[in-house]
Amino acid sequence: MPASNARWLDQDVWWGTVTTSTTTTRNNQHVPVLVVLDSLNSLKVFDLTRGTQLASVSLGSPSNGPKFKRLSCNMEQGTIVVKSVRTRGDYYSHRDSSPSDVVVSLAVFTFPPLEFSASFDVRRSCFGDRACDASVHHDILVVEYAGGLIRFFSLEHILERFATAAYRLGDAYSAGIVGVSGVPVNVDITQQQPPVLFEVKSQSHYLQIGAYPWKYLISPSPGEFTV
Repeated sequence: MPASNARWLDQDVWWGTVTTSTTTTRNNQHVPVLVVLDSLNSLKVFDLTRGTQLASVSLGSPSNGPKFKRLSCNMEQGTIVVKSVRTRGDYYSHRDSSPSDVVVSLAVFTFPPLEFSASFDVRRSCFGDRACDASVHHDILVVEYAGGLIRFFSLEHILERFATAAYRLGDAYSAGIVGVSGVPVNVDITQQQPPVLFEVKSQSHYLQIGAYPWKYLISPSPGEFTV
């Protein structure tokens, strides 16, 4: 494989194979890729066969916006989700006089090719003051609460019901250019909590999602696991 000149201090990485099609041959091609969320708040995709960079997106400056630190990829559904660091609620520290309303910020991309889809905040004022973490798995928004409670919400419903605008990479928005200056918050979940699909309790929020048909694994008590 040709040498790549890419250098980064990565926050999170993912590698695997994606399926692409060419307009000239109309044949599917299986391409090994590396997805990198780096310390500069940039999301980058590299072709591992050629050692070349396929895409680079700025998620904005962490000095005046969220610091993104985790990514998850679901190439079967063609999505990449980046997640910010968590903020602490007042139930974590009663000495914190001004806990943030935002639990985490999430940005959703489609791939391939890399394209911006949505960005939104998970807020305690909407999802509950005991909310302590959130993530996306298989098009499901998973919100964790103090005490081991986990609630599941439809990401598809959220993007359809609460979207305020549609943007693509390269579009202009209030702070500059999408993907260059950052990504805009274009899903507003502040007035109404989305419908809860279902909820479970699991020890230390242990949760595994996967398989087909879709299944989840939880731990109702220490040393016990249930599908």
